[in-house]
Amino acid sequence: TADFDFSAGPYGWAPDSRSLWFGAEDKGRHSIFRVPVSGKTPQKVITGAFDSDMRVSPDGKSIILARQSIKSPVDLYRAPVNGKEAVRLTDINARVISNLEMNDVEEFWYDGAAGKVHGMLVKPPFFEEGKKYPLIVLIHGGPQGSFGDDFHYRWNVQMFASPGYVVATFNFTGSTGYGQAFTDAISGDWGGAPYVDIMNGVDFVTANFPFVDGERIAAAGASYGGYMIDWIEGH
Repeated sequence: TADFDFSAGPYGWAPDSRSLWFGAEDKGRHSIFRVPVSGKTPQKVITGAFDSDMRVSPDGKSIILARQSIKSPVDLYRAPVNGKEAVRLTDINARVISNLEMNDVEEFWYDGAAGKVHGMLVKPPFFEEGKKYPLIVLIHGGPQGSFGDDFHYRWNVQMFASPGYVVATFNFTGSTGYGQAFTDAISGDWGGAPYVDIMNGVDFVTANFPFVDGERIAAAGASYGGYMIDWIEGH
């Protein structure tokens, strides 16, 4: 996988031992790949969702995987090995989720310090058109990490949105899932390009989403996110 530009894992063997299956962060999602043990360019089999912890069935015909989204905690799914039409096997949190009002993620790209940066936004429950809402910017840790379309149990976007906030996340320079060069670029530059990316992201959101109140903005983060909170306050 010398030419594969994402960080691979976790792994799983195919039953015939001729190929390996693995997951990898992929632009705010988590895709499933397959590669022959002889070594070739990995084939992206399932994409567009946040899937992980895959296992291939003993007959080699299907994949069992754990799927989640920003609106749904983890459940098990089954897909054929060609990746088509994944079928839900469990719905563990159906009763709880049915009592909650949550919105889908909205994605956008904008100009950062050295190229395009990926952002995600979630509206508060019971969102009303024509109304302006305060904004919370969540800043991920790592620093080489990312926010994605997953049901994060520590920094849950829906929980931050629930009191009536728009929540924005930016996968700034140093984030994972956008190629190794982008991930490495934060080294020795914690307060440089990432800071510009976050500030540009705030400007983009306030300029392009009319329901965001640009006069009421807060930010939150821990680990590297906490470092950046202090950096923002100091600048």
